[in-house]
Amino acid sequence: MWELNPNGTLVKSYSGLCATVESSEGFCWCLVWILDGAKPEEVLSVHRDDLANINVGLGMSLKAHSRTNTWHNVLFSMQTAAKGFLL
Repeated sequence: MWELNPNGTLVKSYSGLCATVESSEGFCWCLVWILDGAKPEEVLSVHRDDLANINVGLGMSLKAHSRTNTWHNVLFSMQTAAKGFLL
């Protein structure tokens, strides 16, 4: 990533954030792909602990926990939508 300094020069900076975002997006797309076409009851039957079996970062570094939380938020949103279909 390049940043513009106040004096008009460019400086290259890299914080590793891009890789974290790409990993999170990949995990989320996997979850969407796995549950694509699932019945609402099937979506509601998935638990956060089930995600540990497919190695999304539980029990690892702080960055991995962040990815897991992102994945869990996507799952929660999917389950909220599934509940709406059942009402």
